[in-house]
Amino acid sequence: MRTRAPGQSALDPNAFTRAIDVPFHGSMLRVIGREDFIAMKCFAGGPQHIVDAQQAVATVDKPLDVGRLRRITRRFGRAAADRLEQMLGRRL
Repeated sequence: MRTRAPGQSALDPNAFTRAIDVPFHGSMLRVIGREDFIAMKCFAGGPQHIVDAQQAVATVDKPLDVGRLRRITRRFGRAAADRLEQMLGRRL
């Protein structure tokens, strides 16, 4: 029986419906939404991942759905949720 690593199946199945199209070198590129991106970075947890997540949180082009972000991040486990809360605590 194969076991899954923590967070391996945590990607929200609706993540792809929240993806957005962004212009890139004359084409459109489909990328994951900001809340999903931040949650995955919190799960990865490395120093650069945390910097990436902090920069995404600080982006002000549109409001961050903090409730959705917390729900998505909890799917990745306690460590990811704790990293997010620490990050949000610094922001608020």
